[in-house]
Amino acid sequence: MSVYLPDTNLFRYLDNKDMESYKKAAQAFFSQAQKEQAEGTSIILLSEEVKCELEVQMHTLKDREKRSIQGMLGQTVSANLSVQLEHDLRKFSNYIRSPRFEGVFKIPEYKIDYLRTSDARILVDAYVNDAVLVTANIKDFITYSLFCEPGEQKMYDFLNQQYVEVSREARTAIAADPFFLSIQNQLENL
Repeated sequence: MSVYLPDTNLFRYLDNKDMESYKKAAQAFFSQAQKEQAEGTSIILLSEEVKCELEVQMHTLKDREKRSIQGMLGQTVSANLSVQLEHDLRKFSNYIRSPRFEGVFKIPEYKIDYLRTSDARILVDAYVNDAVLVTANIKDFITYSLFCEPGEQKMYDFLNQQYVEVSREARTAIAADPFFLSIQNQLENL
């Protein structure tokens, strides 16, 4: 059974008239995921952090957008994430961008960025629930695929309709790194 955990941007693009192609991509993903859920082959989880982000953003949305999003906000999941793990994940996501790993973590079509606080929380919610992280912001979540098994399709770019993961070269480069192993151990102990 597939478990999907959508990022905030998927909800925001569902009713966005300014970016029609993004809206269509978000609607196509959600339609398929809801069909799978009705067939009993998948479930859609909502991260508590995504819900919080949407509640904050709703103050500046049009009424139509608010109604659309509020109708989808239900029960949430939230990992027991320590401040230290959140901080370590954020540092690690920038660490792999350092000159030490120059060019290793490059993925065609995607820039790599470091995690923000909210993104670290969403990543951990996806990890703990063994979920496919569904986002348009692959650059923010590229570290997620490092903590998943090779070949697992756990990060989905709904705009380009494809699963994304780091290369075998990147996995090899980081596999024995003490910083990586420390974070992996913290995640496994959640």
